[in-house]
Amino acid sequence: MNGVPADEADGDSDGQRICGGDCDDAVATVYTGATELCDGVDNDCVNGVPADEADGDSDSQRICEGDCDDAAATTYLGATELCDGVDNDCENGVPADEADGDSDSQRICEGDCDDAAATTYLGATELCDGVDNDCVEGVPADEADGDADSQRICEGDCDDLDAVTYLGATELCDGLDNDCDSVVPDDEADADLDGFGTCAGDCDDEDDTTFLDAPEQCDGIDNDCDGEIDNDLEYVTYYVDADGDGFGDDTLETIEECVDTEGYSTEAGDCDDSDPTVYPGAPETEGNGIDEDCNGDDGPQDTGFDDTGLDENGERCGCATGTPAGGLAWLLLPGLALLRRRRS
Repeated sequence: MNGVPADEADGDSDGQRICGGDCDDAVATVYTGATELCDGVDNDCVNGVPADEADGDSDSQRICEGDCDDAAATTYLGATELCDGVDNDCENGVPADEADGDSDSQRICEGDCDDAAATTYLGATELCDGVDNDCVEGVPADEADGDADSQRICEGDCDDLDAVTYLGATELCDGLDNDCDSVVPDDEADADLDGFGTCAGDCDDEDDTTFLDAPEQCDGIDNDCDGEIDNDLEYVTYYVDADGDGFGDDTLETIEECVDTEGYSTEAGDCDDSDPTVYPGAPETEGNGIDEDCNGDDGPQDTGFDDTGLDENGERCGCATGTPAGGLAWLLLPGLALLRRRRS
């Protein structure tokens, strides 16, 4: 006799012999009908090791322990999240910043600053679209549209602070390069700096006294650019004053002027325009054959008194500053009469 057969043994004292279905008589948790444990062992001795007890990626965690992807060694319960679009820690799914919503092959966690725009990601080429395409340092300055004229600097706007200035804009009469072709039209120039260009009505852009509605001056120029010269000014009759004594000869042809003119005077009555000592009111030298004061004779000037020594009001000359000839004679008459009486 050979004693008790080996398959009748219960080496692990689990209450089941090998012949009774214990598939591992060295492990007390393994026998037919045992509860499956998450230990990578066929505990119930039926159909081998369950699939969820596998550790196919050798990350030391089984599916039944929480490994949500047993084919990826970086994915298991409690793993560190990587920026790979995978739920590495097996909790709450893929993090939002690992998304690639615009399919530009870059995730938010990799630097994509706008995951809804496929042209925007870290390192992308900057486009002239007012967007920070390369996700570095914000929107470039030349992509601004500061004047809201719907054109950016990078599109050709040469003055982004002026809404009427941009590439292709209509030229205005403002001295600016509105259409951004690098040329200010000639008729917008203000060469004389009077605030008006030719397009604004300046009819002489080399004279700062000449522009539309400028004050008209007596200068022989159309200052106000209305097509007329020296209009709306006060004109005065001027007489030829050849001797320069301030009085002109009214027998000669006169001119109408709005400004003093050399060789002419506004005063007439000079009876000898070749002699500067002869003019109305000039000092008279009696008996020299010249009518200096132009009163029509070579006699003394009119004193304002008649032959009786009385003026037009019957007043006798006071002779405070000088005695008229007629008045002096009246003063001498009483003396002469007395002298005659004594002689007789």
